[in-house]
Amino acid sequence: WSVEAPPQRGLPVCMCVGSDGNWLALGTSRGYVLVYDVRFQLHVHWWRHPCKGQIFSVSECSAGAFASHQAASSRVAPGPAIVTASDRNQVSIWDVGTGSCVLHLSATSRGYASDMSNISCKMGAEGQEPETDLGLREWDSLSLSEEAARAVHVAPDCSHVISAGSDRKIRVWDVAQPTRSSIIGGPPLADEAYLYAAERVQGPSSTVHHVYEQRIPSPAQAAGVAAYPGLHLG
Repeated sequence: WSVEAPPQRGLPVCMCVGSDGNWLALGTSRGYVLVYDVRFQLHVHWWRHPCKGQIFSVSECSAGAFASHQAASSRVAPGPAIVTASDRNQVSIWDVGTGSCVLHLSATSRGYASDMSNISCKMGAEGQEPETDLGLREWDSLSLSEEAARAVHVAPDCSHVISAGSDRKIRVWDVAQPTRSSIIGGPPLADEAYLYAAERVQGPSSTVHHVYEQRIPSPAQAAGVAAYPGLHLG
């Protein structure tokens, strides 16, 4: 059996197989996640990340740990789940069975607030790519995104998520207490600070727990922004 990914949904970039051997998930260059049933060799369903950027990594989360948290919080999925690392420094945890996002982590200096309004993607919503597009357009540019989560790891008890990106920073996200999240590795920036906060975003079909990073500029940078209102950091 060979997995066939529709070219208009991008080139397959990463893949993971469920620990039970029943399903596998593909991440593509256009932000699509494709789920297949290995037992019956069927393409079950798919969805697209709201940022529409490349999925760099996809891996299974501990379903047992999610189940243990289910009674205490609605941010976790009751069944199999995957975690994706994608463009714009965004990490998301998805319920494999429904395709709904249950936890979203973002660390982009540019905001992208519009992405959050669609974070609970409507499963099966077609993208705008033409049927004849072979998915090669993404490779025309050799530039690397300045803000992209390239790797991610979830703690066995799902209490913390560790991400690393093209900004050369390693972040530890505290899911239970978001304000305790921190950066533990990466190039230091003088007099800069980072704060973390959480919110709940109502999507089309579910509520998403969103943890986000806020960059606090140094006094000198803040003065520069005040002097030039059109200037945006990052």
